[in-house]
Amino acid sequence: MSGHADVKPDNRSANFPGDLIGQTKFVLAQIMKSVEAAGFTIDDAIRTEITVSKEVTDEDLPALFDVLAQFVGPAAVKPAAGTMRFVERLISRECLVEIELMLAR
Repeated sequence: MSGHADVKPDNRSANFPGDLIGQTKFVLAQIMKSVEAAGFTIDDAIRTEITVSKEVTDEDLPALFDVLAQFVGPAAVKPAAGTMRFVERLISRECLVEIELMLAR
């Protein structure tokens, strides 16, 4: 799945501005819709990639990782953790996280 971020159709605003966990849950729900629409399941996930904006601190990361662990929890084999990137900003200044999920059978 290509990168998903919590961004509204205007590409300028987020549904959960300033809320890393709200954005993460929103993004993962969107990813799961795409996974299922493509005929895959979480068991087909082989790797995750995470990009966060500079507003995300080291102290924020454990909560983010907890949400990700819950998301992949049902998978028989957990996907590999890919690169975690910290960037200046994402598509919208309000976006804090972008997640990619790689799938294979």
